[in-house]
Amino acid sequence: LRLRVARLGCLTLLKMVVMDNFIHADLHPGNLLVCMEERPWWHPSRLWDSDVRPKLVLLDAGMVMELSAGYKEHVLDFFKAIADMDGTKVATELLKFSDKDVEAPAFVTDMTEKFSEMRVMHNAGKVAADAVAECLDTVRTHQVRK
Repeated sequence: LRLRVARLGCLTLLKMVVMDNFIHADLHPGNLLVCMEERPWWHPSRLWDSDVRPKLVLLDAGMVMELSAGYKEHVLDFFKAIADMDGTKVATELLKFSDKDVEAPAFVTDMTEKFSEMRVMHNAGKVAADAVAECLDTVRTHQVRK
């Protein structure tokens, strides 16, 4: 179930950016609600899947940002870098969002190392949640923010 909810979250975020051209600007766990939706008895997917499925509800959409063409391109490049597990590219894309003075070489090096750790954990079949948290800590440590 956790994996299905995580996939649903990723698909929701990508749909927001790619198809709807906006992003929820206050997306955090308190603004996400997971509901279980029961499929009708006649639904064909009940033959090979569960009769209930998660449904993601986004709350508090008061802070929504429409994406400019350039910003949208950076967001998509950022997601592609994450999918490719390319820490160097992730760091480079994150720096494009930041208007603060950031020590870029140190940030890129740290992020590259974190993604290397995530890749090793992923290849070993381990959950990489701790490595993801460390990546976010790296962003905070280097104060990469708008």
